[in-house]
Amino acid sequence: MMGWLRLAVVCGAVSACTLSTPPDDASAPGKGFAAAQSKTQGVALTKAKLARGKIIVAGPDGYCIDKASLATGGTRSFALIASCRGIIGNDGIDSTDPAIVTVSIATNRKGETPPTPEELASAVKAPLIAGEIRDGVSLAHLGLYGDAVLAGGDQAHWRAAMSHNGYMIGIALYTPEHGSLSGNRGATIVATVANQIRAMSPRPSGAAPKAAADPAPETAKPAGGGLSAFFQRLKG
Repeated sequence: MMGWLRLAVVCGAVSACTLSTPPDDASAPGKGFAAAQSKTQGVALTKAKLARGKIIVAGPDGYCIDKASLATGGTRSFALIASCRGIIGNDGIDSTDPAIVTVSIATNRKGETPPTPEELASAVKAPLIAGEIRDGVSLAHLGLYGDAVLAGGDQAHWRAAMSHNGYMIGIALYTPEHGSLSGNRGATIVATVANQIRAMSPRPSGAAPKAAADPAPETAKPAGGGLSAFFQRLKG
């Protein structure tokens, strides 16, 4: 049976990470991927320190962290990643594929191993389209319930689980219906986020260095809007 910690990370049992009940009912029909973009600006970060600085999260090129989404407690933390332009409400052409990535983190004092792709699927009762364990990261392509997380989303979505620095980390990727990242390309985005967490976060004691490109220094844009406005700004 899957332990509480592993189930919590798989299902996103961290503040706001299921996205099913964001402020102001932002997940209601018409307010998800298909909603018109708002003029409200948010704050886009290139990286964020979570879990008391032991876990550093960054998005792939073109994707940023929504500052309003951050929960940075010592035992549980959360971050939401999306298009940088989408977060700041920029009206220019956005060349990034529309997607939302969530990162949920919980302490792993007992040293539990990450759930397998099969366990990831079983935890949310979704069919497993494909799965693999890549460099210690469990990757699962699931065939249902992506649209239950965010209105207008594709049922197929990606989930991943890994452990680092005494924490269990869950990563999930959601896309619009028939989005370009709902298929195999989504695995690349999820794996990139996982690899950057390992490369940028402090190394566990005795671990060998791992080379990786460091994203640009943290930057921020004008504040305002919060998570509810962020969902309304997402492009369909």
